[in-house]
Amino acid sequence: MLARNILICLLLACSLNVAAKTYTVNVELASIKAINKSERNGDEIYLSITKYSNLSDPAIFRVPQFPMHWLSKELPKVSNIELWNGEVKEDETVLLIFSLLEQDVPPWNVDDHIGSAKVRITNKNGELLAVWGQPNFIDQPKVMQSESKYPEYTMYGDDSEYKIKFKFDYE
Repeated sequence: MLARNILICLLLACSLNVAAKTYTVNVELASIKAINKSERNGDEIYLSITKYSNLSDPAIFRVPQFPMHWLSKELPKVSNIELWNGEVKEDETVLLIFSLLEQDVPPWNVDDHIGSAKVRITNKNGELLAVWGQPNFIDQPKVMQSESKYPEYTMYGDDSEYKIKFKFDYE
């Protein structure tokens, strides 16, 4: 009888593990375009990505990695750049904040915040939901989110204007 109960418990535990679904998510920078630059001779652009999860510690990434950046004149060639790739486990919520910054020379000048976008990715009951928006920063520069089915933003910080488009895929 004990062996039968243990077998039933093992089968139930295995079936619960099979039901739990983990998704692999990939967020890319599809394209970025400088409409107006903040510096006369061109900008040095990068993205800072902050990841928050209810199941793990926060993390910060930079694309391209320091000390690299993209010159505003190079942006037409910048496309399909992986910004974040990771797993989203069952009952996990991941918040990603993408901040577009213009690099200045430290320590004399702080990098300029052009704008930010966010995506909240939730894996609930084996279904993945991604909701795009804007973070509620006190000093958030003006950012317009398009009504497109794709996550597209126009960012206006530091007297500039940049159009940025993201791609979101999962399996």
